[in-house]
Amino acid sequence: MQSVVGNLRKFVAEHSHVEPASGYVRLLRFGTASLDLDVSAYVLAADWNHFLKMQGDLLVSVRDIVQATGAQLAFQPSVYVVGSSSLPADQQVFSTPRKG
Repeated sequence: MQSVVGNLRKFVAEHSHVEPASGYVRLLRFGTASLDLDVSAYVLAADWNHFLKMQGDLLVSVRDIVQATGAQLAFQPSVYVVGSSSLPADQQVFSTPRKG
C-alpha cells in the first residue's frame, strides 16, 4: 500500500496540469474488501472539454499506477432490478455492470 500511495503522490505532485499545492493522496478508510484512498487535485484546464479530457487521462494514469504495483482497483458489485416484483421470476430483468 505504501508503494501505491507514494507513487500516486509523486504523480499528482509532478503532473503538469495539476495545481502544485492542491494535490493530495490519503488513506481514507478500511473498506470491507478494500483500502480506500482519497485522491484529489485541482486540474488546470482551458475549458470544460479540456478538463474532462484531463480528468479521464488522470484517472487512467491512477489505474495504471495502482496496477503497476500489483494491486487492483476494487469495484462494488451491484445488482439493478428493472421492472415490477409482481412479474413472474422468469420475466424479471436483472443487470450487473460489465467489466471493461
